[in-house]
Amino acid sequence: MTRWLRWLWMLSKRLYKRPAFLAILVLIPVAVVAMQLAAQADSGFVHVVLAQADPSDPISSALIADFMEEESLVRFSYVADPRTATDMVIEGEADAAWIFPDDMQKRVNKFVASHYSRGGFVTVVEREQTVFSRITREKLTFSLQNYTSRACYLDFTRDNVEALNGLTDEELMAYYNGVEFDQELFLFRSPQGGTSAQTEANYLTAPVRGLLGVLVVLCGLAAALFYCQDRARGTFALVPEHKQSVVAFACLFIAVLNVTAVVLAALLVSGVAAFWLKELLIVLLYGLCCAAFSLLMLRLCGSVRVLAAVMPLLVVAMITLCPIFFDLRPLMAVQMLFPPTYFVNAGYNDRWLVYMALYTVACVLLAWTTEWGRHGWQRMRSAAHQSV
Repeated sequence: MTRWLRWLWMLSKRLYKRPAFLAILVLIPVAVVAMQLAAQADSGFVHVVLAQADPSDPISSALIADFMEEESLVRFSYVADPRTATDMVIEGEADAAWIFPDDMQKRVNKFVASHYSRGGFVTVVEREQTVFSRITREKLTFSLQNYTSRACYLDFTRDNVEALNGLTDEELMAYYNGVEFDQELFLFRSPQGGTSAQTEANYLTAPVRGLLGVLVVLCGLAAALFYCQDRARGTFALVPEHKQSVVAFACLFIAVLNVTAVVLAALLVSGVAAFWLKELLIVLLYGLCCAAFSLLMLRLCGSVRVLAAVMPLLVVAMITLCPIFFDLRPLMAVQMLFPPTYFVNAGYNDRWLVYMALYTVACVLLAWTTEWGRHGWQRMRSAAHQSV
């Protein structure tokens, strides 16, 4: 045990002499603080501009008033002309535009009477499909539910309760309004619990988790470069060749382990983390995952130059394809090639812990197979050269 602790201390000590490694550690709290400040700022994560075809319509006016007064991570603004709202989205001044038509009550009644087969009745203009835009659409749907439920109540009562046919709509609505219901009809919770507002905040600050996952992978790749440099200097000259892969994986995991400790603290402080004990399991398993992925990239690239050239491409690919800022469900098979996908999803679905473990084993086996194949090829070339 003492020997392993000594190795842990020696491998960690050499890392803290590297400015690049220290820079990665500093980037983690900086990224979390920046995202937290953005969440608290008035600008919000998403800018939605509201417009209505008829400013005198009572339903659309009430909805817009509620949106404008609401404290949310979504920033709302109002313009009088629907065309202006569309132009703001096209020109990049807003992320989305919600345009309410005239005579909203009539359109709501038609929507309910058609048994929801006529599609929507609010025009939504979006610049791009993102995780944030999907969350904002859920907010719009939830707000419209208050009015569609009233129309649905009247429609169902007229069609199915003949004893109440003699009552007017006003009398039926008087009964509807007289029923007091103090709780929410639909209560949205994450698998880890939390109120609706907390759940919304967690989803809208989900990029914090994704970016931290990318930084951990970047740390693992940087540790692979450090290992190559140390091996070139003869640091591991006394280690037998058949144990070099074990030493390489240990070096990568120790580096990642130091970073995951900072990541765990950042997740807990930011409020994005799940229950701390589960989060501890996630980051430890993710550390192994990133170490295995970095070892595989080291074996596939084969040299420091190639790995250093591939690193920026991998970072861009992970930020673009993984479910951090964009929801690219059709590319799920491609997303599962990168570790951050498992880290992001594991916070909301326990099954991804199993997927992460299987992914780690697969990376280790592929790295070992690649190294074994390279040594076998070199032995064959050496034997062929000697025979000549």
